[in-house]
Amino acid sequence: MPWYSLEVPIGVPGVTRSGRSDAPWTRTLFVGCWFAAIQVGFNETAIAQSVAVPTYVRDTGAVRDAEIGFLPINAAWAVADGDGDGRDDLFYFGAVFDYVDEVNPSVPVLAYRNLADGRFGLMEAAQLVSGGLRNMKLARRILSGDLNGDEKADLLFANTGDDFEPYRGEDNVLLLTDASGPLRVATTLFPVFSDYTHGAAIGDVDKDGDKDLFLANVCCGEKGPYFLINDGHGNFSFDESRMPSLFSAQSGGRPGQADPREHILSADIFDANGDGWDDLVLGLAQPPNATITAAGGVLLNDGRGSFARSVLREFPVGLFGLANTMVLDFERYDITQDGILDLFVSQADGNHAGARIQVLVGIGDGTFRDESSRVPTRFPYIPDHGSLWIERLEMIDLNGDAGLDLLVQIADHGQPKTTPYVNDGRGFFEEVPDSAIPNTPTRSSTPGMLSDLPLFPVVTNGKLYLIGPEFDCRAGDGNRCTRWRVVTSVYSRRR
Repeated sequence: MPWYSLEVPIGVPGVTRSGRSDAPWTRTLFVGCWFAAIQVGFNETAIAQSVAVPTYVRDTGAVRDAEIGFLPINAAWAVADGDGDGRDDLFYFGAVFDYVDEVNPSVPVLAYRNLADGRFGLMEAAQLVSGGLRNMKLARRILSGDLNGDEKADLLFANTGDDFEPYRGEDNVLLLTDASGPLRVATTLFPVFSDYTHGAAIGDVDKDGDKDLFLANVCCGEKGPYFLINDGHGNFSFDESRMPSLFSAQSGGRPGQADPREHILSADIFDANGDGWDDLVLGLAQPPNATITAAGGVLLNDGRGSFARSVLREFPVGLFGLANTMVLDFERYDITQDGILDLFVSQADGNHAGARIQVLVGIGDGTFRDESSRVPTRFPYIPDHGSLWIERLEMIDLNGDAGLDLLVQIADHGQPKTTPYVNDGRGFFEEVPDSAIPNTPTRSSTPGMLSDLPLFPVVTNGKLYLIGPEFDCRAGDGNRCTRWRVVTSVYSRRR
């Protein structure tokens, strides 16, 4: 197959380091029958002169090999002290996609138990927590936060269920810390529905001093988007009256199932206009009957904990254009250091293809301006690829300079990628060279090894570890593998 070279503008709007508006820049795009890549000039020496580039060392003996009966992909993850020993453990869920029977079979949540000194033990999370944690079909997000007022992290598993027609949904699961310390499957009042929950957020929407939950449900489950209002002790009450009618379960018109006209894929809760009340930030998709063409926006709190009469303050045009940009994740951070929170926004096109980061700088009134040149992403864009997107954005100090950097986790079935971006101290972010984190799962030098998971960050005792699993087929029936050996590398920053 011959290769073709095209000069295409792939710049994004924003500002340059000098403050001037930047013009689109051009790179060479090579196109073959099934592969596309962007040729980008990259000067590691120049990067090293402008930011402190972190270097990580790999410890393959930090986790003993284990075997599991499935190959997890599309991982959701969070950290919390699962066993009550005072050390944060890593919980992750990786789904299994059966494209023959078109189901996501239920599989266990996995956990890396923190054994201290950079050592971790891989196990099923049900062995780490109490109360009988069940297997799940597809946990889209795992949220961590103090939900019962004991100043310890609790976990919410926001589940979609089968990611195949008819998208019936799945119950969400809540883990709360108890008096003895370990996490326990919640027995408090927690309304459970078979929801297709694509996103979720934690925040104090009614300003009573505790954390409430927002569930961003799209079509086909039992409910549309709704709040779970906390009484301060981890008991929650269902409330869908706080959302505008445009997002209600039946606004899309299909009777007998949840069918919101506007599909909320991601959400965050924080005070976007400085009035002391938490607002609701929404990332949207554009189904055929949608009336909102923006990629998302902000619903302002009315000062009584409701958003029912709020009009969406729309984001600037998404990086894939009006009515063609999906927002999959947010990470908030005061990028410009002016006391107003800004947003990193993970975006894909309407076919779930492409990976772009839009940088939205807060004005202070609930609106934002686009300064996307602060994070010069260079990920390949393959239209209609259908399986390439940014799954998660995470702010974390990667180089030990006390400033927060950006960890970008790319989901690409069979080829996940974790790309670090280091903050230069002025709110501009530089991509870290591959050599900084050698032999990560997506660049494995081990023949026959597979990885469908990104690197997971865990901070314990003031030190950052990046955990990277790889998988080796150990048994199968000739058509599919039935037993996988998990080989885990733990990366720590070289001092």
